Amino acid sequence: MSKLYKNRIRIFRLLLMLYLIVSGAVIFMQLRQGHIFKTEMKSYVDQLNFEDRLLNAKEWVLGPNESRDKRIQADEHLMLASEALTQERNLSVILALFALLFLLVGTIGFKGDLHEARFRAITLVVISFSCLIVGVMLPMMEMGAFSENLVIPIKGTIPLIDFEVDLSREFAGRMYYYYQSKSIADLIYMLFHSGNYVVGIAILSFSVLLPVVKLGLTTLQLLNKKYRHHSKLYAFVSYIGKWSMADVFVVGCFLAYLSFYNMKPGNTDKIDTEVATLAGMYYFLAYCVLSIISSTFLGKAIKKELELEKEIPENN
Repeated sequence: MSKLYKNRIRIFRLLLMLYLIVSGAVIFMQLRQGHIFKTEMKSYVDQLNFEDRLLNAKEWVLGPNESRDKRIQADEHLMLASEALTQERNLSVILALFALLFLLVGTIGFKGDLHEARFRAITLVVISFSCLIVGVMLPMMEMGAFSENLVIPIKGTIPLIDFEVDLSREFAGRMYYYYQSKSIADLIYMLFHSGNYVVGIAILSFSVLLPVVKLGLTTLQLLNKKYRHHSKLYAFVSYIGKWSMADVFVVGCFLAYLSFYNMKPGNTDKIDTEVATLAGMYYFLAYCVLSIISSTFLGKAIKKELELEKEIPENN
């Protein structure tokens, strides 16, 4: 092993440690902001829930004055949720830039080296693992159904005296009928809690356990030459990669997005729907892509080493 290669290894280890420390801190702050976002949005929607507005006798009798304080409190929760979401997105940019820097420096450091493909795969596996953690824990999507400034028309005429009565009421601001903001972890917990064990185990297996096992075994192969040249282990990693339903999961989320967005709940003039993809979706998608690319580089690294081993005996 040459001195230049040893120095490259030392530098790469320092970069790896630096990335793990920085990304760990950023991920921790992201998950904290994600929790704040979910909590504040829940409080916001609870303040404007249709059961506390449409079925509230005081708001029917007293009108907008009764709900003014409630709307002010709801706006405060919405402001805190928006701030948390902005912070989360800023942290995502920081993590993406740092991951890109780690990938570029790690790649350039071994440019032209015999082990270039292997170390490039290591960087991709580390980055994809961090994307998997955030993708599983952060909300992937939020969906809501609400009315804006809903007016309930109640008009009639009193018989005999022909007197028109107008008891219509306007519910100022938003009134929510439905809202959900879920991560993969939340969905798994909800399924197990509700007794849907088959679906819960399926999502847990295909979206969490299999990706972790695949990344773990890939890392083992990249760090240990003995396991790297183990044909059965490589075949097994490739096999479980095919069983990963990551692409199906992501497509399913987008189908849910489209179906909810195009849903026509009753009178569309009174009920609106909104759907937004959140950071968890993009992190999980990033894990899918990076995991596939890292497997490609692992295959290149194994092929390169096998070619070198064949060349050495021939030269001797």
